Amino acid sequence: MALEAKKPIAKKRRRMLLVAAILSPFLLLGVVCGGWALYLRSRRLQVEERLSKLRAEALAAQQHVSKEENALTLYRRALDSHKEDALLGDLMERWQEQREEFDFRSSDVRRYLEANREFLAALQKAAARAKFTFLEGADRTLWKPAEQDRYPALHRAIDYSIIATGNASASGQFDRALRIQELMLRIGRHFGRDGTLLDILMRSGAQGRAAVGLQRILSECSPGFARLEKTLTAVEAALAEDPDFSRTIRLYRLSQMTVFAKALHGEETPDMPEDESFAQYMTLLRMTGRGYDELHEMDRCYTRAAAIAEKPLPQALKELNNLSDSVSSTFGADTVGGGRMFTALALPAMVKCLHAAASRLAQLQAAQLGVGCRLFKLKTGAYPRTLSQLQAQFPEHFRTLPTDPFTGRDYGYKRTKTGCLLWSVGKDRTDEGGDVGSDVTFELKK
Repeated sequence: MALEAKKPIAKKRRRMLLVAAILSPFLLLGVVCGGWALYLRSRRLQVEERLSKLRAEALAAQQHVSKEENALTLYRRALDSHKEDALLGDLMERWQEQREEFDFRSSDVRRYLEANREFLAALQKAAARAKFTFLEGADRTLWKPAEQDRYPALHRAIDYSIIATGNASASGQFDRALRIQELMLRIGRHFGRDGTLLDILMRSGAQGRAAVGLQRILSECSPGFARLEKTLTAVEAALAEDPDFSRTIRLYRLSQMTVFAKALHGEETPDMPEDESFAQYMTLLRMTGRGYDELHEMDRCYTRAAAIAEKPLPQALKELNNLSDSVSSTFGADTVGGGRMFTALALPAMVKCLHAAASRLAQLQAAQLGVGCRLFKLKTGAYPRTLSQLQAQFPEHFRTLPTDPFTGRDYGYKRTKTGCLLWSVGKDRTDEGGDVGSDVTFELKK
């Protein structure tokens, strides 16, 4: 009787075990899915919190935007006054092909310069502003392409300076040629200071062109001491306002992370790339939950890049390049798993801009030393044997001698048969003894 009573119990127990075995995978799956949902929700809340902070940063930055007429407005007006675009394109193409043989006194050059007297006056008015505001804060960092029309005006200014300087030099109007270089130095000061990465590139182009123009002018004429000292002061003023590259990266970080966080949060804004692959990538990141990792990685890398940019240039160039290579290699190995698409694309642009900033600094410092050498010759009758003699002769201008931004060491210098040659080793960091093809040079030929 006891055995017969136990049989239903055992049978019931087996039935319960069978049901439990069948249901356990589903229960486990439910636990996993629930845990994953909670994880995604927590990360989503983190994104919402981060987005809220980014909006607060943008709002705070926007308070710095000036409402008064500023340099940007003046550059727009300068561009409106520019004429003969087709002729300028033809002249620049011919100049690129002919260089030394190009005739700066041709009828086409005279016609172009005559048509753009108002453009020159508009550039001078914009450059004369002591205080200026382009797109400080949120208006700049949130990518408003419509606000970028100052760049065409600067492109025109750089091309204009090449034609106008060549014409003035060829016509013996060396004082006018020097004034054009000083104008380009002032215009360059309006770009890159708390600006975008593109601002830094444009600033480097404008002031680098001015340094090249000074080299040509001083190799063709001998301005008086007082006139040349005025030019040296203009170069020193350009050097005194070095762009804050670290701030630029921090603002760029605000822009990139705001766009990315909005996309990850499912918001649509005009700042987002209109690219199907971008939308697919964001969908994939949301499905896998890896987008949150990329957002944190972006924050980490940009913060690191901003810290690197505060270091001396030789060290900053090396470390930022290493950071870019590290991120790019991870991104290439596993596009989604690396979680670094934005940073992998942005960091090389930062490296390029920092190299451009270093090249600009090398060109201006070499020009500063070159003008100092010419002043030394005017005062003593010969170029200095060493650059240290400039400190003894002109302590008000050379309390300390500038160092090569690519190495941190002294600039190369030597006297030649007709003048003198100064050089920086350039971005390859290899001293070629003043080779024009690889080093950043400033040569005086008379």
